Amino acid sequence: MVDSIVREDPGANIFHSSAWARVIADTYGYEPDYFLGEGLRGRCVVPMMEVRDFLHRRSGVGLPFSDAVPALGDRGQVRAETLDALVDFATRRKWRSIEIRDSLGIPGMRKRVGYVQHTAVLDKGIEAVRESLHDSIRRNIRKAERLGVKVRSSRDLEAMEGFYRLHCLTRRKHGIPPQPINFFRNLWRELITAGFGFVTCAFHSGRLVSASVFLLFGSTATYKYGASLESHHLLRANHLVMWRSIENCIQEGYRIFSLGRTDIGQNGLIRYKDGWGAEACPCPYTVSGGRTWTSARTGISAMLCTVVRRMPIPVLRLYGEAAYRYMA
Repeated sequence: MVDSIVREDPGANIFHSSAWARVIADTYGYEPDYFLGEGLRGRCVVPMMEVRDFLHRRSGVGLPFSDAVPALGDRGQVRAETLDALVDFATRRKWRSIEIRDSLGIPGMRKRVGYVQHTAVLDKGIEAVRESLHDSIRRNIRKAERLGVKVRSSRDLEAMEGFYRLHCLTRRKHGIPPQPINFFRNLWRELITAGFGFVTCAFHSGRLVSASVFLLFGSTATYKYGASLESHHLLRANHLVMWRSIENCIQEGYRIFSLGRTDIGQNGLIRYKDGWGAEACPCPYTVSGGRTWTSARTGISAMLCTVVRRMPIPVLRLYGEAAYRYMA
């Protein structure tokens, strides 16, 4: 039933799909709890998962590691009854907190605006999209082309594993542990091979220097993960990866390009996404309870970031395996 509602609702995105839920559940062992309502005016679905902290205290998140997951379907009485059922369930399961990645009016819960979401319109055509890019973005694309960067997109596991090698290096540079390799293998199995995404890789002199993962659903393409070699940063390969991927999405008929959510305090990343002609809008969540809501970046102390930056990659991967399930 969930997938049928998702397919029919124009507000649905890749994070509503059962395939995405399987990726999360299979990787981290979270328990999915989908709240469904039906009435004369329609149906409603609110996706949630039960997660646990280091002390095994339970919380509800809808959904972990997902940018925005609005409640789908009926916006009247059916939705109100569905949300009431969610709150009752949370009380019975003794959830210490709830986070719904949507702005909803639920008694006893509050709105939290910690992110912005960037989206760009693609259906105006390639040339119009190119003209909407900031001058510096266009210069960097031309520089990468002039320096001989070669780009290709694929759905091969080899491309995903190549991305992951760069991802570990990039996360270490930022002082953040990487997700477990099984997360990306599950992502490849459930989404990429089914046509719900692709990996774009950039090469220079035969060496992989940049790679990004894009997810596809309905009329929307989403930039989800990116990584690159710091030693080859001046090639601007990441700009060419993004542009070639946008071109592919336009040619395939996608109308919206999402650059995902960004912490409000990450001004440099916000400016970078602004440069792609994307509009930034607040990304509010509805929250309650005692959990301290943090991102992977803000949830790690400055001292721990310093330690992470010095970890050998095998140790860093083990750290990510152990810790990431608690960063939902």
